[in-house]
Amino acid sequence: MSSLTGSPFILDIADASSVSVYGENLRMASVDRLSTFMIHAVGADSKDITVTVTAPSGKKKHARVIPVDDVTYKVEWKAVEAGEHSIDVRLFNQSVYESPFVCNVGDPDLVTVRNMPEFISANELFRDYTFEIDASAAGSGNLEIMINGGRVACRVRELGGRHYLAAFTPTQLVTHVIEMRFNGEDVRLSPWKIPIREVRSVPKYESEQRITRTSESRSVDRRESYYSELSGPGLQRAAVGKTSTFEISGDGLEPNDIQTRIFDEYPLKLSKS
Repeated sequence: MSSLTGSPFILDIADASSVSVYGENLRMASVDRLSTFMIHAVGADSKDITVTVTAPSGKKKHARVIPVDDVTYKVEWKAVEAGEHSIDVRLFNQSVYESPFVCNVGDPDLVTVRNMPEFISANELFRDYTFEIDASAAGSGNLEIMINGGRVACRVRELGGRHYLAAFTPTQLVTHVIEMRFNGEDVRLSPWKIPIREVRSVPKYESEQRITRTSESRSVDRRESYYSELSGPGLQRAAVGKTSTFEISGDGLEPNDIQTRIFDEYPLKLSKS
């Protein structure tokens, strides 16, 4: 018996059960954002791999499979509706291990924040400030809140129906920056900057007065001055015959608002940076 032309044939054997699928967007994604995850499949080609995404409405779409190297593939897809999606990864038309995967898709633009504090009173540190979050229309996902890079704790209580009440307690006279993400994406209007404001009790007639200043041909109408902090080496040490400096940072301050003197009552020169 003679051999067939091309014999012996070399076959690449790929086992669907040995394929690994991984990546953040395999389990969590956002509407209208490009989502990606990875597939590791030895002995397979991109044409042998199919990825089908089924939306909550029942609509199906094929994801794009891009070779990275001989055994690694990148999958790209984009959700158009919020809710639970099914991702079916197949090799040679056989579902891989754990497929189909459940991916929670949310829409960060549909997260609504209400009653965000406009300012923090310098006279009222160590008390709770609160705001409300409505994620009922945003679909499934994880909500993250970070204040001042995580240095200020934020406590969240669920009110029901994916409505939440968040609270934080300022302990320092610094602007508080509140960042909020849904499924890893910034929600609408994030971040919020909450300044420190010094509130003083004044007679009613005085509170109605306005101080109008003209700077560079513009009129600025102000009722209060805000402040943040003082910093710089000139606050702690100085050299004879040398100019010493320190900084006063704050929102709404003008040089004429500040009077600064040392012990011997020598006036200091103020400049706006």
